[in-house]
Amino acid sequence: MKKLVAVLMCLMIVLSLFSCNVKIDGNSSTDADNGAENGTNDTNNTNHDHDNDGNNTSDDEEYGQIVDSTDHYKIIRVGLGENEYHIYDRWGKEVLVEVTNRPLRISIIDKLMIEIRIGMGTGTSVSKYYDIQNDRFSEEYLNVVAVSGNLLACVGASQDDGATKGSLVVRDIFDKNGFFKAFSLDFSPHEVMPISHAEFTEREMALELIYLNQNSEMDESVTLPIRTSTFDNDAFTEADLAIMAYEQVLNGVKPVFDTRWASYFYLMDVITPYNMPHLQDEENLEYAYTDMDKDGVSELVIDFGDTLILRYYEGTVYLYSFVFRNLYYLQTDGSHSWNHNGSDFEYGENQLYFEGIDIKERSLWHIVNDGEPNAEYYIGDKQVTEEEIIKYFEDNPKTKIKFSPLEVSWVNKISQADAVLLAQAYWNPFGDEGEKGYIIVPGYNENAPLFVYVILKKHYVEDHWSVIDEIWIHKNTGEAIIPYTPDGKG
Repeated sequence: MKKLVAVLMCLMIVLSLFSCNVKIDGNSSTDADNGAENGTNDTNNTNHDHDNDGNNTSDDEEYGQIVDSTDHYKIIRVGLGENEYHIYDRWGKEVLVEVTNRPLRISIIDKLMIEIRIGMGTGTSVSKYYDIQNDRFSEEYLNVVAVSGNLLACVGASQDDGATKGSLVVRDIFDKNGFFKAFSLDFSPHEVMPISHAEFTEREMALELIYLNQNSEMDESVTLPIRTSTFDNDAFTEADLAIMAYEQVLNGVKPVFDTRWASYFYLMDVITPYNMPHLQDEENLEYAYTDMDKDGVSELVIDFGDTLILRYYEGTVYLYSFVFRNLYYLQTDGSHSWNHNGSDFEYGENQLYFEGIDIKERSLWHIVNDGEPNAEYYIGDKQVTEEEIIKYFEDNPKTKIKFSPLEVSWVNKISQADAVLLAQAYWNPFGDEGEKGYIIVPGYNENAPLFVYVILKKHYVEDHWSVIDEIWIHKNTGEAIIPYTPDGKG
């Protein structure tokens, strides 16, 4: 009898072992095994609080079963520990399909962006983002600790960031040129993920952290300035607004007002001053921020031989263009060199300054017929001796602006001029009926996505042009799109 009982007990133990699930990932993280309890449609996913291996999948579902689904993503169980996920754009078109055998978490952030987070074990994860409104994917980031708006914070760096190990990077998710800051913190080397809490404050003014300090091995709290160092200010400063406007210009969201042509252009469509190609046709672009007129608001300078200066003023970004021989060696105070190769060789230095929306120049110094017996030296408009101008150089040292490569991807197949023609063909304003009194011009709509041009149809009424219709033209396909509003109404 005792032998029979022993045999039955052994049989029960064996059967219970075979009834357990087996995971092929081998991840021992508690969060990695939590299954769907982390939720799926997270509309305020700005802080993961160390849940890097969290996932919204489980091994309990049958193969082929939909594990999780929303309008913009779907997860399907395809094998033991394997999930296939699909990402959809705002029109329901599939834009990505991938399979992973790692812990998977997909979240929707602020109803406009999808986060795809894959656990890599030992508390680390890789994240990628899809911008629903603007139909674009980000690069992959390791160990993201906080997300808000278009900014993320991550420990270490992505492959292209160039940040040092142990640093904390805060950057624009989709464009490093839009925003990038790196902070050096004394993280404990004994933890793969030393940050236990990270959260952006309102409007990404600052980032609040709790992390393990390498010296004390104790948790330390710190608040890092992100967009401004003034945390108790209820409104953005003019300097903050300028940087955000430049971000929108670089990302193709906001047009600039080109003072040379007195017209609005998106940056890629700006006509450069020398041979007059569009900026998208130029190579070796570089950029820098500098406060030339010392008013506390930086200007954005783009250099490619010729120079473009962008200035934020009263809500608009104004663009000023200079051909290379009329402006080079630009300094941080707005001074620059120039030369004239006429019968009397002449060169010198002017300084840029602003009056309202106008950019002006004042002469600092110049030399005529340098090296010749009849050489002339001037400080401002006053003629001086050679010794006096040498003393002026010694008393007025300059700091040259340091430029960085401007990483852009001009992928649009349709130019703004082409878009105007396509809109004209769409509306056919000069058709058989001989419709007159209309113009078709580029416009701006803050709700328009990045991949379209806004084209307006205007009619002259009394003493002004009035907008009577609007169409969006896809920058790559030329497709005419009926504008939509955030509430879904066209």
